Amino acid sequence: MQRIRRLDDDRNIDDYFLTRAYNMVDIPMFDSIASWSQNGKSFIIWKLFEFNRHVLYTAEQYIALLPFVLSGYGFERVGSAEMYEYANDNFLRGQPQLMKNIPRPDLFITRASMINQIGRLAKEKDELLIELRKQELQVKELKYHLQHIGICKL
Repeated sequence: MQRIRRLDDDRNIDDYFLTRAYNMVDIPMFDSIASWSQNGKSFIIWKLFEFNRHVLYTAEQYIALLPFVLSGYGFERVGSAEMYEYANDNFLRGQPQLMKNIPRPDLFITRASMINQIGRLAKEKDELLIELRKQELQVKELKYHLQHIGICKL
């Protein structure tokens, strides 16, 4: 069994959230819940509810808090929109000592940070809608092309 890691003592605190998150991602027994990406510079949450329950100790109704907590620690969502993949330059596979460089978030969510998060989410939504419209246009073009070369009637 792998040893549970704690943050470097130079920090003079043990940030339980970061420690639990790192252990959840790093210990192979939990790979079905969360695991490192191939390059080890980000991690992927496969089972959001389980990750939330083990790392934040919160119930399902509070699952929406997880992105706020991660962004408070400086994690950025990366990868495709379908996956819950997060990265932080100080949260890397095999380098738990870097976590001491992650600043602790304020305990209170400020109105400005919420507005900022809402703005980022709205921008992400707009980008996804644009991508969806591009995909829909490609489907229409393919249908049109297929109809005109006589392969099928749609």
